[in-house]
Formats: sequence, structure tokens, C-alpha cells
Amino acid sequence: MDNSRPLEKWTKLPVGWCKLNVNGAFAEADGTGAAGMILRNHHGVVIFASCRFLPRCSSALEAEIAACMEGVSLTLEWSYDPFIRETDSTTAVAMITDATVNRSPVASLVEETKRLLGLGREHGIAHVRRDGNQVSH
Repeated sequence: MDNSRPLEKWTKLPVGWCKLNVNGAFAEADGTGAAGMILRNHHGVVIFASCRFLPRCSSALEAEIAACMEGVSLTLEWSYDPFIRETDSTTAVAMITDATVNRSPVASLVEETKRLLGLGREHGIAHVRRDGNQVSH
């Protein structure tokens, strides 16, 4: 019996919306990380794609939240459209959508992401399975 799930694919957005996919990576061996992000319009056309090396990183969660923060910041610069941010980290989604002040080791990144999202741009946030977020890897 085959228990595999079908791959998750990019879903089309409402006209006028953009989709921001973000992902973080962490190398425990040397304490470094990376952040990747891509913004596409409702047709799937790339508006920007970016990646960044994180020379000091303490966890996979820190890399993921750093990718979220930078992706939102770049989205606000590159587009005036409302956007949906997708990540494969349920923890990142929960931290950024939580209305209370974050007190975790990644609090400064979480709170800056919340500040950026609070600047008035219509947005959404969603969890997507890892196979549906390959483009930001």
C-alpha cells in the first residue's frame, strides 16, 4: 500500500495579490544559517528572489524567523499589493500571529516582523507543507 501524499503545488492567488515563500536553514556544526525568500504575483511571475547567509545563527527557528522578517521587508519595498506569506514552520506562524509580546530567544526578530506586518498592508500568513515550499529552499 502506498502511503505517500501527492506533492503540494503552487496555488493560484486572487488577482492583485502576491505570494511570499520563505525558508530558513541552520547548520548546527558551525552555528551558521541561511534565509531564502521569493515573491511572485498572482500569475506566478517572480517579482524578487533573495537569499542571505547568516554568519551567526543559534537555531533553525531563528533562521526561519529571519527569513520571514527579511522577506516581509523586501515585499514592502518591491510591491504595493497585498500578500500571503507562506512558511513550512508552524512554530514561526504561531509566533508571528500571536498578539502577545514574544519573550523567546528570537523575540527581536518576531517583534520586528510583527511591526512590519502592522504597517497597514493587507496580508495573510499560511503554513505550507515542506514540499509546497521548495521554491524558497
